[in-house]
Amino acid sequence: MTQLKLEHISKEWGHQELFSDVSFSVEYGEHIGFVGSNGAGKSTLLTMIMGKEKPSSGVISVPDSYSVKMLSQSPLSQEDLHNLSASDFTDEEKRFLRLLGFPLSEETSLLSLSGGEQNKLALALLLAQNPSLLLLDEPTNHLDFDGIMMLISILSSFPGTLIIVSHDRFFLDSLVDRIIEIAAGGICEYYGNYSSYRSEKKRLFEESVRRYDDHLKAKARVQEAISQKKAWSDKAHRESREPDASGNKMGVKEFKRAKAKKMDKKVKNDIARLERMIRDAEPKPVAEKSVRFQLDAKAAHGKRILEVWNLSKAFPGHVLFADSSFSIMRGEKVAVTGPNGCGKSTLISILQGEISADSGHFYMSPSSKPFVLQQSFLGFTDSCSVLAYLSRDRVITGADRAILASLGLSDRLLHQRIDLLSFGEQMKVKLAEPILSKTDFIIFDEPTNHLDLPMREMLEETLSQYPGTLLLISHDLYFQRKICNKVLLFDEGKIRRLEDSFEEYTDKLGIMQRLR
Repeated sequence: MTQLKLEHISKEWGHQELFSDVSFSVEYGEHIGFVGSNGAGKSTLLTMIMGKEKPSSGVISVPDSYSVKMLSQSPLSQEDLHNLSASDFTDEEKRFLRLLGFPLSEETSLLSLSGGEQNKLALALLLAQNPSLLLLDEPTNHLDFDGIMMLISILSSFPGTLIIVSHDRFFLDSLVDRIIEIAAGGICEYYGNYSSYRSEKKRLFEESVRRYDDHLKAKARVQEAISQKKAWSDKAHRESREPDASGNKMGVKEFKRAKAKKMDKKVKNDIARLERMIRDAEPKPVAEKSVRFQLDAKAAHGKRILEVWNLSKAFPGHVLFADSSFSIMRGEKVAVTGPNGCGKSTLISILQGEISADSGHFYMSPSSKPFVLQQSFLGFTDSCSVLAYLSRDRVITGADRAILASLGLSDRLLHQRIDLLSFGEQMKVKLAEPILSKTDFIIFDEPTNHLDLPMREMLEETLSQYPGTLLLISHDLYFQRKICNKVLLFDEGKIRRLEDSFEEYTDKLGIMQRLR
């Protein structure tokens, strides 16, 4: 039964056309993932389906009897939280909160909820309404692994229809059975989960490359045949004007002229064939953009880059970690993992000197000054251009501009005001800073938030080759598995260093085996 139908939808945003003549239908109970680059129009398409945004043309049809609900990227404002009270929640809302690993008590202060807890609360409020069609825009933002797994479990048995915009590949792999890619102003549909989509897209690209190569070879053969036949024709025309040694001039000339005419006709036919080949040829396949650079760490001395002794930190009524000791060696790529609220971001703030530990101390190599990107980054307020911002401490060279272009920061974007960029574009600017500065120690707290999937995969490949030291907090399971060779685990009020790679750690937990 068709639940949603889009017919010839077009949408213009300012002077930019997001998509044109888009049509597809969704059957009841389908689980669909929307993917595409930043700015392609994924979130806009969700808001149009929700009815909060009108298409420039076309029709979107949803049966009146169906309840449609949407989770946005910023689902709850401070005003929303101020107006909510734990005592006001229904039994069904409390049930979903428990299922999501967030049991609510009367003493819970909603205004002090973490980003992950806010997301769980918003999801519980929506799920309790039992919608027919549920639209989710980045539902895993700020969720820990347990929260993601719980959400996957709930949504797997969701009886209605799901449409998900997500940059979390594990989440998409676990839930969706159809991918709709929004690109180049249109859509392409692929059946299966995200990994199936990537495999099929790769297969289709390789096929198009083979067809294009075959086309070039065939064109070259025709061009060579034209050259040869033109040479033979020219020779026949030339010989038709020369006297024959036998003296039978007229007979030989007629023969040569007939031969030349016959060859001219063949040349004409081959030229027409070549013109048809050029006219009907598929365009040259374009490979997906990739980052063509490697982060170069500055030369530094010493094996240890960080040593922590007996570190403790608590907030009123809540101990984050106590009496924790660990070390980080130069060149290690460390996955920092643990549930929401365990103190991962707090540890980063302590290492930066922004807050103090309750007890214990740490040593950081004086030869290394880490670049830190924290989850608390909410965007730029600077009114200068991107280029002016990046040029504060360095001269931007031509090579630097090539790197920035590979990150999706074109010359056009470099001259735009940094505070007017989309959040995904602003994140790319932040990620460009350690790349341009060639720092040997990077601390990333959720660096993939708001990045599109192609950019995530490019950053993943780049960081996997990074020769410096990396501390990486991320809820993107695939991202950490690809990059990290050590694990720093927040568990039961302690910070423990594991010697496993993150891949080995998740395999022991059986997380990957839980994929459908």
